[in-house]
Amino acid sequence: MIEALKSSGANISELRKIKKEKVLKKEKRELSTDILVIGGGAGLAAASSATENGANVILVEKMSFLGGNTILAGGAYNAVDPKRQKPMNIEDSNELFYKQTFEGGDKKSNPKLVKILTDNAYSGIEWLEDKGMKFKDDVFTVLGALYPRSHKPIEPAGTGFILTYEKFLKENNVPILLDTQAKKLIIENNRVVGAVVETPEEILSTNTPAATGDGINLSQVANANLIGMEDIQMLPLGDPKTGSLSGNIETIVEDRIFINKKGKRFVAEDERRDVMTNALLNQSDVLLYVIVDS
Repeated sequence: MIEALKSSGANISELRKIKKEKVLKKEKRELSTDILVIGGGAGLAAASSATENGANVILVEKMSFLGGNTILAGGAYNAVDPKRQKPMNIEDSNELFYKQTFEGGDKKSNPKLVKILTDNAYSGIEWLEDKGMKFKDDVFTVLGALYPRSHKPIEPAGTGFILTYEKFLKENNVPILLDTQAKKLIIENNRVVGAVVETPEEILSTNTPAATGDGINLSQVANANLIGMEDIQMLPLGDPKTGSLSGNIETIVEDRIFINKKGKRFVAEDERRDVMTNALLNQSDVLLYVIVDS
């Protein structure tokens, strides 16, 4: 590549003079919405209902994925459902559902809330089915449910609920901010009017998921003198989605050039790793393309 440039009359010294960019710093942004939902597990249902009723919604989730405990749940949904129960010769009623639920909790629950739950459970089934969630035709008695009125989703565990909500919210362009943790509620005149949330600067890594800093945490307990913790070596050739090198570590500097999404060369390919990475962080979508010769 270098020889080809030289033979074309290019000034190699001038090509190497690429301005060093500063690392992007964390920005503060203010977003407005009717409803802020904190938590992408059970909160997905609240976000979906609010969206369906015309509200502007933003949902934040501190993890890098949606689901919470809901996705780990057994997934069985209890409701009086004549459409499924009668073909199985099961006689049921909301009154019986209420009685078993209230007494099953040693009558410690709020009776009014239990009645709202049992009277409206089946409409929840219809609501989910309307959004594309599928349940099996037969009902059964899930462990501890006391009666055969449990509905089993087609999808395993709680994944059907999460996938259904996520699809609905994305179809309605509801912003879902992952890796975003609520740090403080904003209270005015004794009302919660917002929240301060924080998205950490994420560095995709080639590390195994097992590299969680356990040794560092253990050494801190022992009052170890940790040094050099503020520095990290970065490489600008990881997979944009996972950080995986995918063999890129073996690339030869001399046979390729880096360009951004506008097709412009933005850094010398034989620069230091930190210089190349900092330059990349300032490109559109933090993305580069590699052009190689034959």
